[in-house]
Amino acid sequence: MSVIYDRKNVRKKGLYMEVWWQQDVQLYQQIFFAKHSIKKIRENKEKGSFVGVFCYVQLLLSCIGNISKLLQNTKKYCDYLAVDLKNIPNIVNRCIRNMNEHIDERINNPISISLHHSDMALINDNSQINNSSVPQRTFNVDSEQLAFADNRNGIMTVKIVDLEHELNYLSNLEPIAYVVER
Repeated sequence: MSVIYDRKNVRKKGLYMEVWWQQDVQLYQQIFFAKHSIKKIRENKEKGSFVGVFCYVQLLLSCIGNISKLLQNTKKYCDYLAVDLKNIPNIVNRCIRNMNEHIDERINNPISISLHHSDMALINDNSQINNSSVPQRTFNVDSEQLAFADNRNGIMTVKIVDLEHELNYLSNLEPIAYVVER
């Protein structure tokens, strides 16, 4: 089979297909960094390094947000991947992505400034997040669960194990698995 490459298209058996190589590589890297973050969260949890846990939770949230944007900004790319967004409900949840990415808008409001508040607190099983007027992001170290709360969206929780399953689904998509071979 002859493959002819040009800047925008690949010609395979006389058919032209769009090349998504840059998107594939970026998606692969974000998936890899997210999975690495989960591993490091667990390692730092075992060592009792809550600074390390915090650092890798932040990296995980950033990667998940980037993956969400890559997959939700173009239907053509999702069609090319043959990705079913229903299999990654937490990753494509815009409320969770926006709660993380736009937290500055929420914590810089007058209500948040006037109250004693800590963003991205690390908590234990017996701690609870509440649906107060002050936005909150927490990571429950014992149950490995992220929680986001604010008046607008209520309380949203995401278990790390669920994100792990979604990341594994994405990494097994043929174009993404193929990135390693390229």
